[in-house]
Formats: sequence, structure tokens, C-alpha cells
Amino acid sequence: MNAFAAMLMLSMGVPLVLAALSLVLRRPRHLLPWGAAPGLAAAFASQGAEASLDFVLLGASMQLDLLGAVFLGFSSFVWLCAGGYAIAYLGDARERSFCAFWQLTLAGVAGAFLAADVALFYVSFAILSLAAFVLVAHERTPSTERAARIYIILAIAGETSLLLGLIISSAGAESMSISH
Repeated sequence: MNAFAAMLMLSMGVPLVLAALSLVLRRPRHLLPWGAAPGLAAAFASQGAEASLDFVLLGASMQLDLLGAVFLGFSSFVWLCAGGYAIAYLGDARERSFCAFWQLTLAGVAGAFLAADVALFYVSFAILSLAAFVLVAHERTPSTERAARIYIILAIAGETSLLLGLIISSAGAESMSISH
């Protein structure tokens, strides 16, 4: 594995580690922007890189093409800026859970842009959409609870549709690779 492949894995791995740390640290809000830094670095330095994740259950692969680099770079920049803002905005209530699910959502976003196979794309999308549910419901007011109920219905409907589409397209292409 070369340094560029490692950067791809760090783009998803660092937010996952920061999510775990957010659950044990007393004040994890200062970690919010840093989960996006590896994705931003990978977008600029690792275009064309590929990484094979053979240690994952089904074996997964990551790839960063030009379009993926643009999306990963832009979204990482936005997540970095939003994380900086959230440090000041975030109250003390449920700070740990907010920070953990923020990082999980970020890992899902990065994974979706880097996925080179159907399994990693779907798992990343599922992490993204389910973790974002907690962010929508974070303040636990009647309006955010209503928004969260609507969101989870739409997220599950979207995931179901995506899964069916991925199964049909993978069966038709006889490949788990997204490029096929």
C-alpha cells in the first residue's frame, strides 16, 4: 500500500476513530472540524489512487477519480468550515452524542465518494443517512422530532430504493464494481 491509498483509507478511518473518541472525551467539540482534514488532503493529493480493503468482510475497494476528488474536496471543505462553526454553536447538552454522530455522518459521506464497489457504497450511504438522523433530532424539540420522523421515513425509503437499484445493476453487470 502506498501513501495515496493510505490517504483514501484515512479519509474514512479518521472520522470513525474521532467518533469513538467523542464518546469518551469530556469536551469532544474541538474534534469536529478535524475529521474532514484527511478527505480534503486526499482530494488534492490522491487523485487516481486506489485502495483495496481486503480485511473488510466482503473485501472492499476505494478509488478517487477526478469527479470523486471534486466532490470529496468540496464536501470536506464544507464539513471543516461547519465543524469550526459548530464548536461555538454547540451547547453542552448531548455534546458527546452530537460529535460522535457528526463524525459518523462525515465518514459515510467520505466513503460514498470513495467507494469503488457496490457494497462499500451502500454501507457508506447507510452510515451517512442513519447517523444524520441523530443530528436532525439533536435538539429534541417538537419541531426537530417531527423533522426527524419525516427524515427517517425518507432515508429508509431512499436506502431501500438504492439497495434494489444496486442489486439490479450489479446483477445485470455481473460485477460489484461501480465502474461496470
